[in-house]
Formats: sequence, C-alpha cells, structure tokens
Amino acid sequence: MSINLSAFEQVIEHFQLGQIYDLKPVLLPTLNPAVLMNGHFLIEISIDDKFENPVYALQLLADLAVPVSRVRHVDNTRQHFPFSVMVIEQAQGAELYDIWPGLPPAEQQQCAFKAGVHLAQCHQQKFSQFGALVDIQNGRACSRWIEWVDAKAQWFLMLIEQAHLLPPLLITQAKHKSSRHIENGKEIKNGVLCHGNFDLSAILTRRGQVIQMIGFDRALSADPAWDFRSYRHISKVTPGALAPLCDGYQSINPFDSTFFERAEFYSLIGEMETLCLARHFGDNDAVSASVRRFRGLLDSQ
Repeated sequence: MSINLSAFEQVIEHFQLGQIYDLKPVLLPTLNPAVLMNGHFLIEISIDDKFENPVYALQLLADLAVPVSRVRHVDNTRQHFPFSVMVIEQAQGAELYDIWPGLPPAEQQQCAFKAGVHLAQCHQQKFSQFGALVDIQNGRACSRWIEWVDAKAQWFLMLIEQAHLLPPLLITQAKHKSSRHIENGKEIKNGVLCHGNFDLSAILTRRGQVIQMIGFDRALSADPAWDFRSYRHISKVTPGALAPLCDGYQSINPFDSTFFERAEFYSLIGEMETLCLARHFGDNDAVSASVRRFRGLLDSQ
C-alpha cells in the first residue's frame, strides 16, 4: 500500500487536529502506514483494517482504569478518504525502551515494576474464548486455547517448510516441541486481554514516571504467558528490567508453575512469524538472523 505524507495531511485537516509542528513516520506491528503528529496524535491508515481490535481493547482497558491512549477518531466510511483511518490521542512522553540506558537505576526499577503492574491490570479482563478481540465480538473466536495456538504454530511451520527456510531436521524438532508444549496449554481455560506485542516500547514515560501503555493493535484474548514471549528480548535490550517487571506483574497476578515454559514456546511461534515476514519482504539478512535465533530457541527448550 503506497501512502505519502499528503494523505496524512488530508486527515489532519479533516479532523482539525491543529498545526503541524512535527510529523514522524512510525513503524507499527500491523505494518500499516502511520505517523506521529506533534508527539501527540498517532494517525494510522489502512485499506483492509477497520481498527475494531484496538478500539475495543482501549475501551475495555479504560473501563479497568488502565492508563491507555484514547481513540480520538475512527473513519471507515470511505466518504472522506479512500482508506480507513484511526487517530489515537496519546500522552506526550518517551518510550521506556528508548530512554532505558539513561535512567538512574532507581528509576529503571520503578518504571519496570509499574509496567508489570499495568500489564497485570490488562490481564484482569477475562474472556471465555480466544483469539483477536474483533473475532470474539463477531463470534469467530476459538473456544479452546490449544486449538488457537496449535493452528498458529502449524500455519507458520507449513509456510516455513514450503519456502525451505529451515533444514528438515529443524522443522521436525519444531513440530515435536510444538506437540509437547501444546499439552501445557490444556490447563488454560479462560483468556485474558493480552497486549499482543509487549515489551518496554509499549510503555510511555515522562520525567522518570510511567504515564501510559500504548500499541494495542494486536491485542487478543490469550494465555497471559503470551505477553511474556519476548522476555528474553526484554532482558537483553533493557538489562535489569525483567526482574522488577515480573515483580510488578506478580504483585497482582502470580505466575503458575509452567508460566515461563509456555512463554518459551510462544517465543518460538513469534520467531516463526518473524521468519515468514522477513521472507515475504525479501530481507535475506533478516531471514538469516531469524534462523539463528530460531536455532537458539530450539536449543534452549
């Protein structure tokens, strides 16, 4: 989808969002074209997405008093633009991931702990079905977690096998581990509202204080361990964050005995998706890097 800045300027003028002082392109997990205007309005454009998923997530979380960004405008009518558009009003601040190295240790601990608390608050919202929130609204969600997660794992493995992205031995190992870990998922009877792409870039801060959670485009009902599938990445890129993050989370929701075993498996599924996307976009360096990470994840499990 080819979108230039003039399309965003048209949206800004239509919704009277004010004078443009800064218009910065943003890379979202959805890969939809997006910009951040004046550090305050996140404007996202799509041909296919009607933004039902993040809108529903933000509504639910606002009711739970979780500090989240606010939906300012959604337009799916195609009367004013040849695309759908969503405008999110978010607090002006810096992502915790970006400022982590420069924070004093005490502020690092405080912010990571608070991030864990807010993630646990998100997980207070329960569901009896699993999958994207829009699918739950429309009656298309899975009734059993193991069905949803197994379908996701098998889909990515099929794409990887067809594209010959991994040696047959690694694919066989991945299938074996998938079958074994699916057994752990049988104990998950209810889903929770998961962020879907959580790390410390989902946390906005100002003057050393956590002020907001952002980025719920991929929100879903899932096993709470799904939001910890990036825990190794968090530990690597924001050293010292994982322990206070977990402490904050467990101040509300204690981990069960197989929590991180399940998170390990979900990280493998996440790497499958990354590998497929790298192949789709023809990024050979990203494919090679993803294969290395995949091997490491298999070895660690």
